[in-house]
Amino acid sequence: MHSRHGGGSFPAMAAMFFFQTFTIGLDLYVIAPLLPAIGKSLHVHTVGLSSLVSSFSWAYAIASPLLGYILDRMTRRSMAIMGLSAFLVGDTLSAAAPGYVVLFAGRVLTGLGAAGFTPALYAYLADQIPVGDRGTMMGYASAGFASATFLGVPIGLLIAGSSDWRRPLWLVVALGLCSMAMTLLAWQPFKKSHGISTGKLPSAFFLNIGVTSAAFTGFSIVYTFLAAHLSVRFHASATGIASVMSVFGLGGLLGTILWGSAADRWPPWHVIRRGILFEVLCLGLTPFAHQMATAALLWGGFALGTAYTPVLKSLASQFKPRGSALAWNNAAIYLGLAMGAQIAGLAWPWGWTTIIATGASALLLALGISWLAHSAI
Repeated sequence: MHSRHGGGSFPAMAAMFFFQTFTIGLDLYVIAPLLPAIGKSLHVHTVGLSSLVSSFSWAYAIASPLLGYILDRMTRRSMAIMGLSAFLVGDTLSAAAPGYVVLFAGRVLTGLGAAGFTPALYAYLADQIPVGDRGTMMGYASAGFASATFLGVPIGLLIAGSSDWRRPLWLVVALGLCSMAMTLLAWQPFKKSHGISTGKLPSAFFLNIGVTSAAFTGFSIVYTFLAAHLSVRFHASATGIASVMSVFGLGGLLGTILWGSAADRWPPWHVIRRGILFEVLCLGLTPFAHQMATAALLWGGFALGTAYTPVLKSLASQFKPRGSALAWNNAAIYLGLAMGAQIAGLAWPWGWTTIIATGASALLLALGISWLAHSAI
């Protein structure tokens, strides 16, 4: 594809955004599979440790709208640097934490940093890529999050299985330093007036937020204890769990690229609804999988279905002010992840069937809201 102003070629930009979102995604998704190891090391019950997933997400969800408001009044690059700085400090605290309290504080600070960086990245992307190609680029950027499960989480599990749970977090710190270098060297310091409006978001926009929040609540309810479920149901080793998570992540990776490209060719809300229906179908079939290989294929299908994130982001990026719109979109994602993790912690003692039913209910709620959003926007 042709070059874009101020950011280099399309493939180079796609690779950079992919790596940077991979780093943020790895930090988020590596925690859930490590919960059993963290609980054993710090002498905390695994169910109680779900707050380590939700603390990052709650911090992100609460801070993101405010940071989006600030983002529309400064350069994307400046906000990205500030966010990555907080992200790196938080991850360093997490990796070095002597106990649960420090680890929890590190997760909160990391979430605040991600809340500043991620909307800045997507706003920077949307400032440079026209609508006709934006879904595709959003797909490549969002694929970084999916790759955190496809590549990062299995690696993290294997590292943790051979040594301790801290090493995957130190790996995130190293990747965060690389992401900071990319931001300093490759991002252009556009002035705040570059394609930015400071008006108010229309009320119809918040139906998009409702779909996003409900969909990610359903995802998080299921994902938070997926590794623990595989361990109980199939007596899976760390290597076995890593294999299933690889299939899960591969499904998400393929889905983000496919759904993002599809949204540039077909009506976006149609793409989103088909994704939700497919993930509900796969989720409903998982209790009937009696072999781990069959379960892995169904979880890969579920991840493929849920990977319509770039479509939601592409729709959000069409609203102005863009920084605030994308910040609210990201806040909705992490609000859903936080609520899902909390609900999962409550539902886990009641069994995996309860997890499945609760997750599916949240996804069907997202499907219902999507019909309202399609009519209103």
